[in-house]
Amino acid sequence: MPLLVMTLVINNVSKHVPWIIRPVAEKITDGVKAGFVRPRMKEHMLYLEQYLGEHDYFAGAFSFADIQMAFPLIAIQKRLDGKYPNIQAFVQRVQQRSAFQRAEQKSLHSQCA
Repeated sequence: MPLLVMTLVINNVSKHVPWIIRPVAEKITDGVKAGFVRPRMKEHMLYLEQYLGEHDYFAGAFSFADIQMAFPLIAIQKRLDGKYPNIQAFVQRVQQRSAFQRAEQKSLHSQCA
Protein backbone atom coordinates (compact mmCIF):
# COMPACT_ATOMS: atom_id res chain seq x y z
CA MET A 1 0.00 0.00 0.00
CA PRO A 2 2.03 2.95 -1.22
CA LEU A 3 -0.34 5.40 0.47
CA LEU A 4 0.64 4.03 3.87
CA VAL A 5 4.30 4.54 3.03
CA MET A 6 3.54 8.04 1.78
CA THR A 7 1.73 8.80 5.04
CA LEU A 8 4.69 7.54 7.04
CA VAL A 9 7.06 9.79 5.10
CA ILE A 10 4.75 12.81 5.26
CA ASN A 11 4.26 12.41 9.01
CA ASN A 12 8.01 12.61 9.52
CA VAL A 13 8.77 15.57 7.26
CA SER A 14 8.23 18.27 9.87
CA LYS A 15 10.50 16.44 12.33
CA HIS A 16 13.43 16.77 9.94
CA VAL A 17 13.24 20.41 8.93
CA PRO A 18 14.69 23.43 10.75
CA TRP A 19 12.39 24.72 13.48
CA ILE A 20 11.93 28.03 11.70
CA ILE A 21 10.16 26.47 8.72
CA ARG A 22 8.41 23.69 10.65
CA PRO A 23 4.99 25.47 10.68
CA VAL A 24 5.14 25.88 6.89
CA ALA A 25 6.17 22.24 6.43
CA GLU A 26 3.28 21.12 8.65
CA LYS A 27 0.78 23.19 6.64
CA ILE A 28 2.05 21.68 3.40
CA THR A 29 1.99 18.11 4.69
CA ASP A 30 -1.48 18.60 6.21
CA GLY A 31 -2.69 19.83 2.82
CA VAL A 32 -1.20 16.83 1.02
CA LYS A 33 -2.81 14.43 3.49
CA ALA A 34 -6.22 16.14 3.34
CA GLY A 35 -6.30 16.70 -0.41
CA PHE A 36 -4.57 13.60 -1.72
CA VAL A 37 -3.77 10.82 0.74
CA ARG A 38 -6.96 10.54 2.81
CA PRO A 39 -9.43 10.58 -0.10
CA ARG A 40 -7.46 7.93 -1.97
CA MET A 41 -6.96 5.86 1.16
CA LYS A 42 -10.72 5.84 1.66
CA GLU A 43 -11.24 4.72 -1.96
CA HIS A 44 -8.72 1.90 -1.49
CA MET A 45 -10.24 0.78 1.79
CA LEU A 46 -13.74 0.73 0.29
CA TYR A 47 -12.48 -1.35 -2.63
CA LEU A 48 -10.74 -3.82 -0.31
CA GLU A 49 -13.84 -4.00 1.89
CA GLN A 50 -16.03 -4.80 -1.11
CA TYR A 51 -13.59 -7.33 -2.55
CA LEU A 52 -13.13 -9.13 0.76
CA GLY A 53 -16.90 -9.25 1.15
CA GLU A 54 -16.98 -11.49 -1.92
CA HIS A 55 -13.70 -13.41 -1.44
CA ASP A 56 -11.96 -14.96 1.55
CA TYR A 57 -8.50 -14.23 0.15
CA PHE A 58 -6.97 -11.97 -2.48
CA ALA A 59 -5.88 -14.54 -5.06
CA GLY A 60 -8.28 -17.43 -4.64
CA ALA A 61 -6.73 -19.79 -2.08
CA PHE A 62 -4.48 -18.42 0.65
CA SER A 63 -1.24 -17.22 -0.95
CA PHE A 64 1.69 -14.84 -0.63
CA ALA A 65 -0.62 -12.03 -1.78
CA ASP A 66 -2.57 -12.44 1.45
CA ILE A 67 0.58 -12.38 3.55
CA GLN A 68 1.75 -9.23 1.80
CA MET A 69 -1.62 -7.52 2.26
CA ALA A 70 -1.99 -8.65 5.87
CA PHE A 71 0.83 -6.55 7.30
CA PRO A 72 -0.41 -3.10 6.20
CA LEU A 73 -3.99 -4.05 7.07
CA ILE A 74 -2.90 -5.19 10.53
CA ALA A 75 -1.00 -1.92 10.95
CA ILE A 76 -4.00 0.20 9.98
CA GLN A 77 -6.58 -1.93 11.78
CA LYS A 78 -6.40 0.14 14.98
CA ARG A 79 -7.60 3.18 13.05
CA LEU A 80 -10.60 1.46 11.47
CA ASP A 81 -12.87 2.23 14.45
CA GLY A 82 -15.12 -0.75 13.81
CA LYS A 83 -15.55 0.14 10.15
CA TYR A 84 -14.73 -2.26 7.33
CA PRO A 85 -15.88 -5.56 8.90
CA ASN A 86 -14.72 -7.60 5.88
CA ILE A 87 -11.17 -6.27 6.23
CA GLN A 88 -11.22 -7.04 9.93
CA ALA A 89 -12.50 -10.56 9.23
CA PHE A 90 -9.68 -11.07 6.70
CA VAL A 91 -7.09 -9.96 9.25
CA GLN A 92 -8.55 -12.36 11.81
CA ARG A 93 -8.48 -15.24 9.29
CA VAL A 94 -4.82 -14.59 8.56
CA GLN A 95 -3.88 -14.17 12.22
CA GLN A 96 -5.64 -17.43 13.12
CA ARG A 97 -3.51 -19.45 10.72
CA SER A 98 -1.01 -21.57 12.63
CA ALA A 99 1.83 -20.67 10.25
CA PHE A 100 1.20 -16.97 10.84
CA GLN A 101 1.20 -17.49 14.60
CA ARG A 102 4.49 -19.42 14.42
CA ALA A 103 6.06 -16.70 12.28
CA GLU A 104 4.84 -14.06 14.71
CA GLN A 105 6.38 -15.96 17.63
CA LYS A 106 9.70 -16.23 15.79
CA SER A 107 9.58 -12.52 15.09
CA LEU A 108 8.96 -11.74 18.75
CA HIS A 109 11.84 -13.98 19.82
CA SER A 110 14.23 -12.36 17.35
CA GLN A 111 13.23 -8.88 18.58
CA CYS A 112 13.95 -9.85 22.18
CA ALA A 113 17.37 -11.29 21.36
